[in-house]
Amino acid sequence: MFDFQQLVLDLREDKILPSIPPKTNQIELLKISEKMLEEWQKKKAYPRELESPLGCQLELTHKCNLNCIHCYNQSGNFCQELSFKQWIGIAKQLVDMNIFECVISGGEPLLLKDNLYKIMSVLHDNGIKFIFVTNGMLLDENQIEKLSKYDYYWFQVSIDGSKPEIHDKIRGLRGSWKRAVNAAKLVSESGLPLVISHVIQRYNISYLDEMIETSYLLGARRIITGKFTYSGRAILNKDKIDVFDDELKEAFQFLQTKYNEYFGKMEIITSTDPVFYLRYRIIEPCNVILIRPNGDVKLDCVLPFKIGNVLNENLLDMWNRIGKNAWRNEEIIKYISSIKTEKDMLRIFPRPYIDKDILIR
Repeated sequence: MFDFQQLVLDLREDKILPSIPPKTNQIELLKISEKMLEEWQKKKAYPRELESPLGCQLELTHKCNLNCIHCYNQSGNFCQELSFKQWIGIAKQLVDMNIFECVISGGEPLLLKDNLYKIMSVLHDNGIKFIFVTNGMLLDENQIEKLSKYDYYWFQVSIDGSKPEIHDKIRGLRGSWKRAVNAAKLVSESGLPLVISHVIQRYNISYLDEMIETSYLLGARRIITGKFTYSGRAILNKDKIDVFDDELKEAFQFLQTKYNEYFGKMEIITSTDPVFYLRYRIIEPCNVILIRPNGDVKLDCVLPFKIGNVLNENLLDMWNRIGKNAWRNEEIIKYISSIKTEKDMLRIFPRPYIDKDILIR
């Protein structure tokens, strides 16, 4: 057992990154959410655990054609990867588990070429909808035509600067901004639900106004923005990309103004502070899993814990053995308790996507 109230008392509201649209007093929101869920569960209106996950993120490859300075999982570094046949088997397992949603990511998923569509088709043919995450480098009219057969919650293109010199510096390749912008236009013009992802850091924090306008002109339905997470390459490069607290506060105040200005035309939302996010996840029953390129199965893309590997165990067996209650694991609770501000993620062990993940049993 653990004391959720103590996890909340450990927090200070002024140390949690704001959210856009605003959630009035995020600490109070945690308390209310926990109380409501407890009441629903007593009335048996909401389950304490799920028979299978509702969604899954597939990191289909660790390979990437860019070298982003803030990449949370250090894509592009060498990693043993599952075969195409093994990914097809995983897709079939997810169908049998009756998931509703699948995030397709990497690395860069379009590097899989036609094998990507074969994997997606197994899921699509059984009613599963997608969130697709790409850097846009390989997206052309031919790829858009193939991708248009699937159903999406949204189709995400990452653009980290309003002009080439910013984006290309962050992403490590000259010419990548032009490709990303052209990709976003293709997605929008095809009718797919375009979302722009924009990671705030030192090189681009002064250009948020231009980035929001660029996203709107590209036809985005939403821009998701927020400070990078201290994970992977962002930890290694923190001295190059970090921003001052007063800069970040000013940026969020600006985003709130823009949220009101663009209301009804384009959504402007921010990524969730990991301190708030991790505590919120404890409240809910476990409902998603993430499968890494080497087959490791994790609960999300933040925690440095894994619950097994698909090469050693069937996904449903893994879920029943530990997955459906894993967020209440003693080691995970202890880890989350040690994170009281986002910068604690620089000091804890293991550090996400830097140190080896811990296997929980």
